[in-house]
Amino acid sequence: MAPLVGEAPKTNMGRLEIESPNVLGENPFGIKFDSNPEFYNTAIKFTMAFCGLQISYLTWGYMQELIMTTVFLPTELCPDGKFP
Repeated sequence: MAPLVGEAPKTNMGRLEIESPNVLGENPFGIKFDSNPEFYNTAIKFTMAFCGLQISYLTWGYMQELIMTTVFLPTELCPDGKFP
């Protein structure tokens, strides 16, 4: 019966040998970054949605603090002076 998990090739006293890039800026994994333009469109949409949510959370918190710390004076329509 064959083992389910194979062993990694061992070199250099049991350590895996990994080649480092020789040229500065060389892509060490061989990934083509311009191969999928749809990825960039999706990433931009995701980033914009994330930033929009963060801005809305900050706006909500600011408005909540502004409302909760404001002293409301009594009026004819609201004699106790509490926020309606």
